Amino acid sequence: MWRTGVTVVCGLTLAFIVAPMAALVPMSFSNTSWLTLPPHGLSLRWYADFLSNRDWMGSAWTSVRVACLATALACALGTPAGMALARARFPGKDLLYAVTLAPMVVPVMILAISFYFVYARAHLVGTVTSLALSHAVLGVPYVVINVVAVMHTFDPQMEQAARSLGATGWQTFWRVTVHLIRAGIIAGALFALITSLDEVVIAIFLSGRDVVTLPKMMWDAVSQDEINPTVTAVASIQMAVVVLALGALEFFRSRRRHAGPRAAARADGGIAPGAWSSAEFRGAALRLRGVTKLFGTVTAVAGVSLEVEAGEFMTLLGPSGSGKTTILNMVAGFERPTAGEIVLGDRSITRLSPDKRDIGMVFQNYALFPHMTVFDNIAFPLRIRRMPADEIANRVAAALAMVRLEGYGARHPRQLSGGQQQRVALARALVFHPRLLLMDEPLAALDKRLRESMQIELRRLHERLGITVVFVTHDQSEAMTMSDRIAVVNHGRIEQVGTPAELYERPVSVFVGSFIGEANLLDCRVLAQTGASATVETAGGSTFAIAANGTRPGAALRVSIRPEAVALAAAGAAGPGAVPAVVEDAIYLGDATKYVVRLNAAEVLIARVANRRGAARIGVGTSVGVAWEPQDVQVLPADPAEG
Repeated sequence: MWRTGVTVVCGLTLAFIVAPMAALVPMSFSNTSWLTLPPHGLSLRWYADFLSNRDWMGSAWTSVRVACLATALACALGTPAGMALARARFPGKDLLYAVTLAPMVVPVMILAISFYFVYARAHLVGTVTSLALSHAVLGVPYVVINVVAVMHTFDPQMEQAARSLGATGWQTFWRVTVHLIRAGIIAGALFALITSLDEVVIAIFLSGRDVVTLPKMMWDAVSQDEINPTVTAVASIQMAVVVLALGALEFFRSRRRHAGPRAAARADGGIAPGAWSSAEFRGAALRLRGVTKLFGTVTAVAGVSLEVEAGEFMTLLGPSGSGKTTILNMVAGFERPTAGEIVLGDRSITRLSPDKRDIGMVFQNYALFPHMTVFDNIAFPLRIRRMPADEIANRVAAALAMVRLEGYGARHPRQLSGGQQQRVALARALVFHPRLLLMDEPLAALDKRLRESMQIELRRLHERLGITVVFVTHDQSEAMTMSDRIAVVNHGRIEQVGTPAELYERPVSVFVGSFIGEANLLDCRVLAQTGASATVETAGGSTFAIAANGTRPGAALRVSIRPEAVALAAAGAAGPGAVPAVVEDAIYLGDATKYVVRLNAAEVLIARVANRRGAARIGVGTSVGVAWEPQDVQVLPADPAEG
């Protein structure tokens, strides 16, 4: 019932808006010299009168010239203004936005009087220039509104991608941004054009004897005589132009939405061996020296120093908000360090713009240019460098072969699967043979199976090409699989740098010990030391032995025990050093069973036991003894935050 009511209300609203305008159309075909509805007879005489009258046609031509000039000026001013208001951060931005939109709310009569005062002093009243400038003021808000709206619909990483591929700010604007906001510019231009063609109040003040717009001519005809059929013919033509313009805009928008069939499902084939070799790449060492980044009073990165060797695969690993992506953005040139220096090879790149750093980058969402084909996306950095067409074709073909996407060059990104888009982004970042490759969580959007496959493929590609890679992720297993070394980032600082084995087996802080892999953390106090071992008591009262390693009686410690190092045995079969516990939960994982065991009222322990065919699993509620080798207990230094 409510749908019927909504339909009726919408129909009545549409009729209320359209009916008065639609009534003019049949009256324009009347055969009489006065207006009647329905018309008496049908004739085109009033259209012929309009088209054959020099004054009417002169005013129409003036309106077209004024509207075109005003629209061009509105777009030239409104487009950069809309971009700045959508992206830039500066005090008073909201106030500036409100001022920009003021011509939409300030009464046109006030604007007309103001324009007349200004242009009369400049002796421009009665000229096309004054009318075009005045109408441009009315059109700018429409362009700004539409550009701001469309700027919020695409990811700014597309512009960053263009800069990282070697495009200057101007090249990025013309080759990427304009195409992405084209719909907003066209919509704003259309509104500005219609507004100018329809405007009469300002035209009354600024028109002259030889410069009269069509709306002013219509106003004169109405004010000097009653509405006659010629005016209705002119109004009908104006409405037809608007309807055709809006229809054409919607037609092109629909063609863009539905252009091309989506690619048929196809297995992702990985990366081809042998498409490129290390001889074509020259990886460079990267040095960060005391790099700090402040956002206002917030310290995002605090004094980071890091050395990445030429040809090394270094991963920045940390939780969300730890500062790892900010570090990557400073290396790429998208953020400028507040302090410190960044050196690539033998030159400082701290103050260089992104396009001058010779760095390739793969973004989390790939940042492929939607208006370009796969071929054009990959060729983008080569064309920016003005390479010969045959070399571009050869390099793109090699890149497509490397990522096993031969035959996909004519497709658009929207026609590719997520895995295929990821490989196109990788090919684009490598095709110009950069000295450093940055990767910002590029596998995060892939499903588990494809992600694990791509981890291995990327590792093999790195080994073959020898390029320097800095990879950002929050996934520790991803970092462990792919990296030569890992830098663990926390609260804007690097906690530890080392190989995956070093971080896992010898963490230097509680954070690293708990973040890398799964760990049981227990707060303990040393009770006694005997030779190479020491006896400790946990906060909950359980006791066990650890390797002494310089501990002294009475010292407070935090220890880490990996779940796979914990052995379980039935209470009666446990050895003399086992800690009594009770199984609280048992989780079957396929290759192993994860047991949650309670040591005492305050502490639980996780044990991971490999599943073997025929071996009985321990039931919940069973009393057990838990044990581990003393050397498997890691003594962790206290975090600075703790004291």
